[in-house]
Amino acid sequence: MVSEEAETLDIPIGMRGGHLSPEIKDAIYDYALGYRDTGIGSVTVQVPSGSGNDIAAAAASRAIRAAVLEAGVEPGLVRVAPYRSNASRAAPVRLSYLKVKAVTPKCGVWPDDVTATMDNREYHNFGCASQHNLAAMVANPADLLQPRQMSPANATRRAKVLQDYASGSETKSGIGLITSGLGD
Repeated sequence: MVSEEAETLDIPIGMRGGHLSPEIKDAIYDYALGYRDTGIGSVTVQVPSGSGNDIAAAAASRAIRAAVLEAGVEPGLVRVAPYRSNASRAAPVRLSYLKVKAVTPKCGVWPDDVTATMDNREYHNFGCASQHNLAAMVANPADLLQPRQMSPANATRRAKVLQDYASGSETKSGIGLITSGLGD
């Protein structure tokens, strides 16, 4: 199934500061690049309310928003919103956006004994691991709903193949496979 799922990044905030370390800035930058590549809608900077680090989180949220903008996300696509936190000490600032993902049902549900059947039929979780692997590997989940338009042919390569064919030369690519030497 293809659905919109939240992609989140929790940023830990101490009790005293709104300063972001270089590692956290790098994580925010990578997260923002992911949004630019596959995100839908806006990026939300969720600031904790009711936690012990309210003031520090509010200060950090401004620096986090600035880091997201620095990564190339347009200002109109970054929202700041509070979320209720029950943490008595420190709660993270959470970044989130929606992303189209391939989602599969939960594996590992075995209501029947698979060895007790003699009728050679698919059992309850048949193919579940393959579905999970496919969902994890697909680059663009929208391709599972409808194929993309074909890209234009490579005219240079086509002309080279036709020229080689007309002259009686091999038409295969000049790129060779790497041999490992194993099994020789």
